[in-house]
Amino acid sequence: MANRRECTAGFKLEAVKLVKETEVKKIAKDLGIDGRKEVWPIIEDGNGIAISDGRSSGAFAAADTVGTFSGANAKLIDDNGELVPLIYKGKTRNEKHSELIEYSIKAGINQAKIGNEISKGHGRIHMNVLSEMGAAERVLHGILEKAKGLVHGITCGAALWKRAYQRISSCLLGGVVYEDPWLAGGHNGLSNSEDPELPQAPFERVAELRSFMNEIGLSETPIVMAGRVWHLKDWEHCFDNLQIGPIAFQFGTRPLLTKESPISAEWKKKLLTLEEGDVFFNKFSPTGFYSSAVKNNFIRELQKRNSRKMKFSENASEEFSSEFAMGGRGRKIYLTTKDKELANTWTKAGYTEAMKTPDTTVIFVTPGKFAEIRQDEINCMGCLSHCLFSNWKDHGDHSTGRKPDPRSFCKKKILQNIIHKRNIESELMFSGHNVYKFKQDPFYENGYVPTVKELMEKILTGLFGGHTTVINNPGFSSGSHQSREDKKKDSEDSRKLLALGTVQVAAVVRVVFHVGMCFWYNSSRKTARKEEKIDYLDNKLKMLRNVEFAFGAVSLAALLACAVYPVLPVWGSVSLGVNSLVCFAGGLAFHMKHEEESDNIEKAKGAVRSYLQDTSPSAPLYNYVGGVWELKGC
Repeated sequence: MANRRECTAGFKLEAVKLVKETEVKKIAKDLGIDGRKEVWPIIEDGNGIAISDGRSSGAFAAADTVGTFSGANAKLIDDNGELVPLIYKGKTRNEKHSELIEYSIKAGINQAKIGNEISKGHGRIHMNVLSEMGAAERVLHGILEKAKGLVHGITCGAALWKRAYQRISSCLLGGVVYEDPWLAGGHNGLSNSEDPELPQAPFERVAELRSFMNEIGLSETPIVMAGRVWHLKDWEHCFDNLQIGPIAFQFGTRPLLTKESPISAEWKKKLLTLEEGDVFFNKFSPTGFYSSAVKNNFIRELQKRNSRKMKFSENASEEFSSEFAMGGRGRKIYLTTKDKELANTWTKAGYTEAMKTPDTTVIFVTPGKFAEIRQDEINCMGCLSHCLFSNWKDHGDHSTGRKPDPRSFCKKKILQNIIHKRNIESELMFSGHNVYKFKQDPFYENGYVPTVKELMEKILTGLFGGHTTVINNPGFSSGSHQSREDKKKDSEDSRKLLALGTVQVAAVVRVVFHVGMCFWYNSSRKTARKEEKIDYLDNKLKMLRNVEFAFGAVSLAALLACAVYPVLPVWGSVSLGVNSLVCFAGGLAFHMKHEEESDNIEKAKGAVRSYLQDTSPSAPLYNYVGGVWELKGC
């Protein structure tokens, strides 16, 4: 999404940074990237883990948009198209983490190659790198160093940008994404000052973001609208709006329901059945961010798990006076009298295992869930930079210094499970809050699943009677800049319109001309009789013939030109042909009449001469001057 420039890391990078917290014909003219490739201002959201891959991003790029594969735990595919699983050999978290980094680099390069093979040089291929991904910078650099020319841009969260690249922002920054923190799918960048229960309309927030960007010299840097984007017509108020500036659009939910999407058929079928309200805004993620996911059995279990929670104390006090024994070891904690009664109720219901959380609360789970949580903590391989669930950290002593939080889950395990065809009801299914529109949109009637190309045609058709405005300056263009294709098309349209207008004017002139010819001919006959000038009519006929032939020749030349350069519709060319024939026919008629009149004049002259010569034996007494016989000597 930005200029292609040499950067200090030794690789060429185009579009970087999508801010999370503040993280196109009538809408957008073709979006030019680096001055040599033009794409529509449509960007695929790089859904992780492996939900957006080389196949999906390649299809988006092939449709002349920006395809984005996820660089977060991408999948490695062999030459036969089979998944190469990551089997850990290390015993410690740190050893497994190193194996994960190595695999992620290979897999990222692999997906970049797949995307480019499918795109065949069209569009752009970007990679999404989660800011909270473990060893994000190492993975990013490792992929780019070995995939030069294959990755045209990077999408990353504000945290990674601020941590690693803002010092060279003028070189790298190509666009800023405004991701709706309430309605976007997946992780959301809701700040601590914002109420999760009170969503705000995006326009004022984006206008405020643009105002800030203008102040720091980023007035021509595009804002990419993400979250709640379904129909582009819903955003018409943002097009050519000085408060918003140059914009593009990122789609995350709609790409899931395409033939190229790697998610399972069961998952796609589920998307077509969801109703409004079926997506749950929650804070269960081990990243600590809010997120939005389909309310399935997995989410319901987390809701119930978090509802069986109460405060406790390690020591007895006036408030926490009731002793309670935890688990098989009987470790003592102290609860309030009221909470102890509730704890006993949960225990009798089968939730016999109490697990401490980092904020001096305890939750109650079944022995089976307890064992699963503990095993997932042990299996941690460091997929995040900071993990609330396992207390892993990707640097220093590799520990956050806090207790593991059993209210959360192992993100990598759950997302790997759902992408590799496990039961979608028992795994995490990220989705935006507009997902219910699949069921309402006639485009998906009878369970129709489009290709990415068909989806892009649907998005770009209808609304686009004209073309869009988006971004300039060799990367994105701002204002009302047009692409080369637009200019060429507009020029062709102008020529066709001019030619069509000329034909219409010529048709009117032709009718007026022939009416005038007839009137002029009759007038000339009357004048010839009145003034007794026998060759007056002959001269007029000669002039009318020449005018008709000239008009016919011009029409014929225009018709031949349209045959070589087709700028007229069929009926326009037919009109030219008819005009040509009528003019030549008229010219021929006047010519024949001229020949007839000429013969009559010659006969008349001969008769007069013969008569005069017969009446005088000497030389003729009359001369024929100006159509009149005059007596010699007069």
